[in-house]
This record gives sequence, structure tokens and C-alpha cells, in this order.
Amino acid sequence: DKELTIEELVAMILGYAKDITRAYGGQSIKDCVITVPSHATQQTREAVIRAAELAELRVLSLIDENTAAALQFGLDRIFNEKRLVLFYNLGSEYAQASLVEYSAFQDKSAKNKSVGQLEIRGKGWALEAGGYHLDLALTELLATAFEKQFPETVKNQKLRTLPRPMAKIRAAAKKVKEVLSANAEIPVHIPSLHEDRDFSTTLTRADLEKASNDVFAKLTGPIDAAISMANVSYDDIDAIEIIGGGVRVPK
Repeated sequence: DKELTIEELVAMILGYAKDITRAYGGQSIKDCVITVPSHATQQTREAVIRAAELAELRVLSLIDENTAAALQFGLDRIFNEKRLVLFYNLGSEYAQASLVEYSAFQDKSAKNKSVGQLEIRGKGWALEAGGYHLDLALTELLATAFEKQFPETVKNQKLRTLPRPMAKIRAAAKKVKEVLSANAEIPVHIPSLHEDRDFSTTLTRADLEKASNDVFAKLTGPIDAAISMANVSYDDIDAIEIIGGGVRVPK
């Protein structure tokens, strides 16, 4: 078996992205700008650059994920009066919040044309607080429900140590999370989950919220941190932009 470093694995992903770009754009890419999470350390940033070099890419800049979103948001907007926008990003592994102040200045070289600008006033983040951790909470809930239904099947072995049934439960948990994001309840059926036992149950949105209490409790922390860093209040925020797949989960 060949062992690969994290940089080599990331380089493979970047190489795949190059292939997609070449297929759709019709030309090879040599330069790139890569987004990194707010909590990325200097070591993490250097590792990303090494991975890009392995993929034969030249990194022009590393930019904070939320800053990139804020930049995109302001590309076609000019705010002649200061406007404070909160960007909340809930992804798979973590939650991030950035407080961005938009304004404009008069460019004398362009006949006093208004030019937009932005400033990151504050930011915060919470680790182990993303969609993946909601999946884990639901996986635990489903595994416990199966053990209660069929205690004899797991009497001499722990269900959570068995790769095949746990893989089935994790796949079902992900689907449950997605369905409960738009519906109040969902019937769950996993055929032949373990020892030819079919598992069926029903989960509600309340079950999701109860199982994920520890995750949900972390989600407002980044907002509080960003507001505290910016030394403003909630009433000062003019707009909120939510990004990331995890924000589809209602709470």
C-alpha cells in the first residue's frame, strides 16, 4: 500500500479541478486563488501552497472563504453610505461568521466615479459545528434505535464497531438530515441492516434538533465573536447573507 501525505491528496483534488476547468474553458490553468477557512493557521496555509505546487499551480493569493464571498457580493454593488453586512457560513466541518463594512470613495482619476470598497470588521468561527456533525448525531440516534429494536443482534458485539451496518446508517442519516430540512418527519427504512434484520423507524424534526443540541449550541458563537471584534451591536447590522450547505437545516 502506498502512503500519501495530505498535501499529495489535496494536490490530486486541485489537479481534478484543473481538468474540469480545461474541459469547460478550453485552456490550461497555471495561476489560481484558493480560499481557506478563517481559522487556517500559517502551517495550513503553507501546506495548501505546497499542494498547489505539486498540482503545478501558482498561487496568486490565499483568501478567507467569507472574504471571498463578501468580495463577490460587492462586485456589482456600490454603497455610497456605509453598510454593515454579516456573512454566516455553515459548511461541513465548521461555522464561520464575518462582519463586513461596505462603503465607496470618489476616484479622481476616473472623473470622480464612485468605487466600492470593503473592510472586514470582525470574524469568528466554531469547529466541529457543521453539517457533518449533524450527520454524526443522527447516526448515533439511528444506531441506538436499532439496538433497542433488536437487542439480541448486538448482544455480543458493538454495532458501532461494524463497518458495513454503520456505513448504511451514516448514509441514511445524511438523507434524513436533508429531508427534515424541508419536512416535519420522515420514515426511515434500512433493509438487511445487520444479520438480515430490516430496520424501520420514523424521525421528526424535533428528534433532529434534540439529537443535535450540542452542535446547535455552538452555531451562534461565531456571530457573537464577530460582533464583539467589530465593537458594534446586532442593531447595527444592515443585512445578513447566509452561505454554505449546512444553512439549509432549519432551527
